[in-house]
This record gives sequence, C-alpha cells and structure tokens, in this order.
Amino acid sequence: MNKEDQKLYAVKVFEKVKMRNSEIDRKALLKEISIMRKLNHNGVIKMHEVFEDETNIYFVLDYLEGGELYNHI
Repeated sequence: MNKEDQKLYAVKVFEKVKMRNSEIDRKALLKEISIMRKLNHNGVIKMHEVFEDETNIYFVLDYLEGGELYNHI
C-alpha cells in the first residue's frame, strides 16, 4: 500500500535463478518491461515501478480485485 495515497498495488516477482540458464527468458522479461513501460490505457494494467535485489526482480502493478483471471474463465 502506498502510504501517501492509500492505494493498493500488486507485485509480480521473477526469480533470477530461473532466468540465468535461459537467454530466451531474459530477453522476454526485458521485452515485457519495455512494453509495460510504454502502455498507458484504461483497459490495461499499468506498471508503476521495477525493482530488483540479489535474487528477484519485482514489478509494481495496478491491483485488481477479484483474483486470478484464469480462475474466472
């Protein structure tokens, strides 16, 4: 939760160890970051920040209530 505006955000986590062995996975993640940074549309989840530490990469995204879309399909 952002303390300034009391807004909830979702965090998507990618484990670096799973990508170290695959150049394709690394390129796909970089492409996803590039695309998400450019998107700005009401019908698409917005990515606000990208952070990383020694073990993970974190995307801070808009939070949508209701659970996983897959479970609703």
